[in-house]
Amino acid sequence: MKPKILLIDDEEGIRKLLGISLRDAGYPLVIAIDGEHGLELFQEEHPDIVVTDIKMPGVDGMEVLKRIKYVSPETEVIVITGHGEIELAIQSLQMDASDFITKPIHDEALFVALRRAEEKLAWRRSLRRYNETLKTKVREATEELRKNFQFQEKLMQSAIDGFIGTDDAGRAVLFNVAAQRLSGYTLEEIRELSDPLPRLVPEWGEFMARTVPAQLAAEGRSACMVQRGFLMAKNGERIPIRLSGTLLLDQDRIIGSICCLQDQRELDRLQRDLLRAERLAATGQTVAGMAHAIKNILGGLKGGRFMVNKGLELNERRYLQDGWQMVERNIEKIAQFTMDLLNFCRDREPELEETDPNGLAREVFDLYREQAAQLGVRLRLELDETLPPFVLDPKGLHQVLTNLVSNALDACTLGDDLPARPEIILSSQGLAGGRLLLQVKDNGPGIPEEVRKKLFTIFFSTKGSRGTGLGLLLSQKIVQEHGGQIQVQSVPGEGATFQVILSRKFATPPQKSPDGL
Repeated sequence: MKPKILLIDDEEGIRKLLGISLRDAGYPLVIAIDGEHGLELFQEEHPDIVVTDIKMPGVDGMEVLKRIKYVSPETEVIVITGHGEIELAIQSLQMDASDFITKPIHDEALFVALRRAEEKLAWRRSLRRYNETLKTKVREATEELRKNFQFQEKLMQSAIDGFIGTDDAGRAVLFNVAAQRLSGYTLEEIRELSDPLPRLVPEWGEFMARTVPAQLAAEGRSACMVQRGFLMAKNGERIPIRLSGTLLLDQDRIIGSICCLQDQRELDRLQRDLLRAERLAATGQTVAGMAHAIKNILGGLKGGRFMVNKGLELNERRYLQDGWQMVERNIEKIAQFTMDLLNFCRDREPELEETDPNGLAREVFDLYREQAAQLGVRLRLELDETLPPFVLDPKGLHQVLTNLVSNALDACTLGDDLPARPEIILSSQGLAGGRLLLQVKDNGPGIPEEVRKKLFTIFFSTKGSRGTGLGLLLSQKIVQEHGGQIQVQSVPGEGATFQVILSRKFATPPQKSPDGL
């Protein structure tokens, strides 16, 4: 649709000629006979383009231009001038007229000027739409930012943990409700403190003192920390916290920091309660296990007492001997059980000295060689003769190997599915990294998976009344005291292998003074 035009001219002939041309071109047209009339019609009709003569009686074209532009700067005004009025035409352009045409008026010049005016109108409409669209988008984006900020603010303020944020000068810019509640400070009080974060959390100050932003930037790392610490509350209380925070870096410059403070008091209390509960449960388990082991030993003692009493009653020496042997065996069990329990419960440092591991293996081999032969078990010794001396506790490792060999003998001679030719191999071997492997391997019935998982559980035993359930657990403790590990490999029906792995340089043996002290 073409724009509406207001034509203002005091000459009737020009009004008729221009009116015919404009209407024939399809423009909606309003005609005024002078400047005053034209301004009245402008207020009523709100035309898009005004074509006005400059020279008119009363309100001339320059005044019309001035008033229209004052009221409606976006209205395009084309002025009509006569010959010799070029200065007025230039003046009108300076007053933001769209164009000027000279008399006599030719349709080509008129429509060129109108086309320019229409292009300006179209450009202004497009710009106005763009501005409106931009304003709408800015308004929507601002609203979205406002909502996001409010959400993040509510999220931060509603957090259970305390948050403290600082700017590049160390001043607090964030101090949420949880941090205020935890520390006892208000946001206003924190803002008055210089460098508040290191003051509240000394560990953070120590971390900042160790941090070199330039080095972090060069290495492409961030400045983060997560550790336990203390919050210095306003009332002087040292509150245990879990501190996690990071420095905000712009290349090698600190621009701020953010820290999360998690109150550990309740968690510490729950952990203490859990530890007490676990200790009570362990105590109950230990007492039950001890009662079971002692009951088995007492059963043996009662059997021996019965045999002794029966021998006295019948004056039968054989009963007396058998009964007394039962008593002695169970007294030995009590002694061994007591020593194992004490060794297991006692914190001890290994008595380290430079030791030949092959010598230890030979001692244990010699100790069990005769017993194994009597039981029909072939006991073999396979040693790595290139092994150097190792720093270890020979008494402790001797006890470990005797426990393992004794268990292997029981596995090969007691129970069901025993091998036709039982065999035990005690071996030593050097491993990569200067480590030592001591191994006891048997070809007994093997260990089922469900049993293997319980082997190092206190008072667990597969030997019934003959075992206390402390041997393997004590062996594991001795090996761990050496910084080593004990492993079990077994396939049911194919025997079991117990491996003790130690490092050569576990510790430096204590040096004796020249006087032997």
